Amino acid sequence: MEDSAAAVAVPAGRDRELSAETAAAIEASVAASTRRAYAADRRAFATWCTEQDRTTVPASGRPWPSGSGT
Repeated sequence: MEDSAAAVAVPAGRDRELSAETAAAIEASVAASTRRAYAADRRAFATWCTEQDRTTVPASGRPWPSGSGT
C-alpha cells in the first residue's frame, strides 16, 4: 500500500508569490469603490473581533497591501 502523504505536492516559495505584473493586473481589475468597500468590511470585521475577544488572521499571514484602506 502506498503512503498517501507522499502524493501531496508542496508548493515552492515562488508559488506563493505574485509577480509585479500579476499584482498590478489584479489591482487594476477591481474598482476603487470596491476596494474601499472591502476595506470598510475588513475594519468592521476587525472591530467585531475585538468586541468578541477574537483574533483576526489574514489568510496569507501577511499584512494587507498599501492603499487597501486598512
